[in-house]
Amino acid sequence: MSPIEILKTEWIIFGLKAPWFSWLATIGLIIYPIYYLVKLYNHFRKESAIYLLISKKLKTLQRELVTRPGNGLSLTAYDSIAQIFDNAPSLLSVWNGFKSKIVKRLNRDGEDQFWATDSADTDFSESALIDIHLNKAFFVSVPGVVIGTGLLFTFLAILVALFDVKINPDTKKFEGIPGLIGGLSGKFVSSVAALFSATIFLISEKAIFHRLTNSRKKLVVAVDNLFPRLTQTQVLSAIHEDIAEQTKAFRLFNTDLSLKLKQSFSESLGPTLEHMVTTVDELNQLLRKAEEQKQDSIVAQLESLL
Repeated sequence: MSPIEILKTEWIIFGLKAPWFSWLATIGLIIYPIYYLVKLYNHFRKESAIYLLISKKLKTLQRELVTRPGNGLSLTAYDSIAQIFDNAPSLLSVWNGFKSKIVKRLNRDGEDQFWATDSADTDFSESALIDIHLNKAFFVSVPGVVIGTGLLFTFLAILVALFDVKINPDTKKFEGIPGLIGGLSGKFVSSVAALFSATIFLISEKAIFHRLTNSRKKLVVAVDNLFPRLTQTQVLSAIHEDIAEQTKAFRLFNTDLSLKLKQSFSESLGPTLEHMVTTVDELNQLLRKAEEQKQDSIVAQLESLL
């Protein structure tokens, strides 16, 4: 039996006659998407459960914390959050990325407080959470592969059937066309199965991804609610307060410096000034005495002459 005759062998299932390879392709095109759909569902169900569990723990921790407006997250609370993520290996890489954007600052009491500079949605993105553990591009391409394979076997069945279509040299008419048209419905069985499987896969895939997306959003909201956001306005306000305090300190320093300099000059120059005043008074007294003696001498000379 030649390979063409083997390919021409047909099976009748549910009253539908089609080549045997079309039936095998139909079975494969149904099993293949189901296998990967179950695999995708099991993986996402596990990851979604982890996200929801972490979100629940973070919400419980948030209810226990008391954070005043304008204050950051305390060191104890930060350590508790870090411990929660350390127990979730699948989230450890994204948590480390988010930690790099956390800023530690001292409050007025000298205690460490932690602030987030950006939303957790940036690091806890779908690509960061999914692409690390799953080849998303492959699962997205499954419907296209299924449809393409179904069409391939459909055209292969039509091609095999066309081998029986020939021109009769005597009648100059085509032979085999009734058989081709009569079994044409069976040739499309693989394409129908492929379209059906791809449609079911797409609908289920969207539902699974939507469920995981909702779980991821809940996790992002839980993290954002715990970490106070350090905005640019707050940073500028803090810089302004520091500059104002430094300006005030410089003013006090200048005032104290002038008073101390004045006091220092007074203490060092005081005795010298007193000695100068005393000396000037003595000189004045000597000058007055000399002037009196001079006047007495002139008077005495005038009296002697008269």
